[in-house]
Amino acid sequence: MAQYIKPHHLFHSVLFLSLLPSILTTLAETRREGEALVKWKNSLAPSSFLDTWSLTNLDDLCNWTGITCNSAGSVSEINLKQKQLSGTISEFGFTSFPNLNNLNIARNNFYGPIPPAIKNLTQLQYLDLSFNHLNGSIPYQVSHLQKLQILHLSHNELQAPNWSNFSSMPFLRILGLGSNNLESEFPEFISNSHGLTFLDLSFNKFTGDLVHESIFTDLRNLENLHLAKNYFEGPILPSIFKLSNLKILELSGNKFSGSISNYIGLLSELETLYLDFNFFEGPIPPNIFNLSKLKILELTGNNFSGPVSNDISLLSELENLNLALNSFDGPFPSNMFNLTILRHLNLYGNKNLFKGSIPLDIKISHKD
Repeated sequence: MAQYIKPHHLFHSVLFLSLLPSILTTLAETRREGEALVKWKNSLAPSSFLDTWSLTNLDDLCNWTGITCNSAGSVSEINLKQKQLSGTISEFGFTSFPNLNNLNIARNNFYGPIPPAIKNLTQLQYLDLSFNHLNGSIPYQVSHLQKLQILHLSHNELQAPNWSNFSSMPFLRILGLGSNNLESEFPEFISNSHGLTFLDLSFNKFTGDLVHESIFTDLRNLENLHLAKNYFEGPILPSIFKLSNLKILELSGNKFSGSISNYIGLLSELETLYLDFNFFEGPIPPNIFNLSKLKILELTGNNFSGPVSNDISLLSELENLNLALNSFDGPFPSNMFNLTILRHLNLYGNKNLFKGSIPLDIKISHKD
């Protein structure tokens, strides 16, 4: 006699059978991810930080050191920041992590090149390889990571590639390339990455006069621009003064020259301005005193000249003022001492000393 199967039992059986391929796929994917991590671990110098990474422990992959999984049990984050690891990333299984969106191996001792296979991490949104000893040319395949929002490659020994091979990166918000061995003109792909809010190219060997107005025209979201310690030259582009969201502008230690445009007053959100150790000349533009949020004004080591206006007292948020090693002259701006939260003032080494005396009743208050 045929056995009767209740409808709800049949439904559950059909449901299980329909989900079985997906379950098996996920288990296989998890195993592949774990095996790839163990293979990479075995290529590195021995480290107790990775003791949990073991083929005998695959079932507990999501609890391995530095590993975070998504709801399906697939690796979504690898965070090994500052774990004293040493080795290369050439054995990292770039094709084995289809759901990885965060990779952070900053502040270790990784060396060697960045493999072009990094392009296979197609879901990556956050990549931090900073503060290592990576070298060689930055592979253009990095720009194929079109979902990337944050890219930190600073403080390595990387060299400049042919930037023309790079694609624009529409979702990139933060780009850190500082403190490498990058020797080239301004990378064109950066100008086409319109979502950038933070750009650091400092402490490299970038050259050129930035004459192309289009370099910064479409980077209207920029809040932090760091170009210090390079070999940029020529005047400051007018397009920089259209970056209305800019809070930090750091141009120190280049070969910029000419006078500073009065349009600098358009940077109404500016809090930090470093123009020191360039070849700027002429007076301080009057509209600079309209930057009411300015906290740091660093003009050291240029050839600025003329008087310093008493309007400097309008910079009521100023904490650090450095006018040293210029050619300022004229009456001493006594209103300077109305800057009640000023912590640091340096007037040293002006070729033509300010005229007049400092009133005895001037008081400068300091906040601890």
